[in-house]
Amino acid sequence: MAHFLIITIGFIICLGLLGCVFFFALRSGLDRSDSSRIDPFPIIESKEVKEKKEE
Repeated sequence: MAHFLIITIGFIICLGLLGCVFFFALRSGLDRSDSSRIDPFPIIESKEVKEKKEE
């Protein structure tokens, strides 16, 4: 019985470690600050906005 318990606890620890590595890689790959640094939002001046509304 102790052998089964040790294997089960070890398996749960391994799953936890794999989950942590997965989420770490996912969060570092999908860093939100990179999206605005690489492709910044265009700055629209109020004059351009008024011209678009008149058209």
